Amino acid sequence: MLLTYVTGKRHRRTCEGVLKWFKGKYLPRHHLEISVIHKSLKDEGVTGWCMVEGSTSKPRSFLLEIDSQLTEKNYSKTLLHELWHLYQHVKGLPQCEEEAYRMEDILYKELSDLNIKLS
Repeated sequence: MLLTYVTGKRHRRTCEGVLKWFKGKYLPRHHLEISVIHKSLKDEGVTGWCMVEGSTSKPRSFLLEIDSQLTEKNYSKTLLHELWHLYQHVKGLPQCEEEAYRMEDILYKELSDLNIKLS
């Protein structure tokens, strides 16, 4: 089961499609609640964040913040990057920035190859 809450209209369709695909492929048996907040992160010097809400021992509720001013391609890559951090949390893996950067490119290419609509 996947419960989502997405703010903003600009990237909503892309966000919902990517969330559904990612969860179905990488975390199909997990019950997750994911809130995606689109906002300016310019002052923070990042394009996205992934935060656990509630229990950190068995995290199932997450807040993702994604910069709302990104191009479609950069938005999709950032969302995939933050979803990989979510995956690391759920699976109890260490948070590895290098792995998340590598996976954002792999996942983006996979979505592109599948012709999944990213905009």
